[in-house]
Amino acid sequence: MEIKRICIGSDHAGFGLKSELIKYIKNDLKLEIEDCGSENANRCDYPDFSVKVCQKVLENTQENLGIVVCGSGVGISLGCNKVKGIRCGLSHDYYTAKYSKEVLNCNIMSMGERIIGLDVAKQMVDVFIKTQYKPTEESNTFIQELKKIEEANLNLH
Repeated sequence: MEIKRICIGSDHAGFGLKSELIKYIKNDLKLEIEDCGSENANRCDYPDFSVKVCQKVLENTQENLGIVVCGSGVGISLGCNKVKGIRCGLSHDYYTAKYSKEVLNCNIMSMGERIIGLDVAKQMVDVFIKTQYKPTEESNTFIQELKKIEEANLNLH
């Protein structure tokens, strides 16, 4: 699988880091960018942008990956993980970015602008894009169990 497009989105709290990552991905990594918003640092709601990124990633799961940014990375990752077919890994360093792709086959990575700096974010983007999923019996079991939950769309209350 060759990644050709990065679909990226943020709320207001992640807008600054998202803007810097767009420049890095375009200029240094030479990949196509799909900017799913926000357009500025004015107050906005992260669920709107998590859904937009998910829609774009799902258009071509063989060539598209997603990156989402909010203040902590938590809220926007929750929004993404509500969408069927998406596995969004909240990452805060090189290890978690690599693990989310290599072991869990995540198709979106989440990060928090208030948590990490630009240099770490660039390292995370690099490893997330370059790392290939390495299926094992254990990781396949995890993913299949997650898919069962997703299909059941459990209403437990």
